[in-house]
Amino acid sequence: MLQKMGVLFVVMAVTFVGPALAATDVGVNNASGDYGTTVDVPINVSSTSNIGAMDISLTYNPAVISPTGVANGTLISATDLIANCTATSGIVNVSVASLYGINDTGSIAIIQFSVVGSDNETSPLTLGTVVAYDLDSPIYNESCNCTVYEELLDVTTSSATFAATGEAALTGDISGDNVVNYKDLGILGAHYGESV
Repeated sequence: MLQKMGVLFVVMAVTFVGPALAATDVGVNNASGDYGTTVDVPINVSSTSNIGAMDISLTYNPAVISPTGVANGTLISATDLIANCTATSGIVNVSVASLYGINDTGSIAIIQFSVVGSDNETSPLTLGTVVAYDLDSPIYNESCNCTVYEELLDVTTSSATFAATGEAALTGDISGDNVVNYKDLGILGAHYGESV
C-alpha cells in the first residue's frame, strides 16, 4: 500500500509541474547618429510571457548622447502605462505597467537621444537594472487595487554601443570654413546691432 501511495505522489507531482518558462530577452542594438541630430534607440523584448510590469534602467555616456524623451514601443497598448525619468545624467529609467499583459516580441520603449558627441565618440548603451513581473501574480491592497506583482520573471539582457558621427560645429565659425578668424569677426561686425 505504501509503495502505491509513493507512485501516486510521484505521478501527481509530475502532473502539476508545468514547463519552465523561457527567459524574457531584453536588449538594445548598436546605433549611430550625426552630431546635432536626434536618434531613436528602441528597447526590445522577445520571448515575453505575460509581463504585467517592467522596470528598466539604461546607462549611457552624457558627453556623447543626451535623452530628450521616451516614446511608447510597438508592444505598448492604449491600456498600458509607461513612465520615465531622465533627470539623472547618464541614466534613463523606464517603468511599464500592463493591464492585460505583454505577450509578444517588439519594442517596449523607444528612447530618443540628441547626439552631442562627434568624430566617432562612443557611448555604451548598458541595460543595468531590468526587472519583469508576472501578470498572474498580483498583490492587492485593502482597497482591492493591484499594488505590485509578486513573482519575478527570468530576464536576460544584451547591451550595445552608440557611435557619434560627423563633426561638431565650431563655436564662433560664422563663415563655415572650420576656422574662427578675422572673416568671422568681419561678418559679425557687419551685422552688429541688427535684430535676428
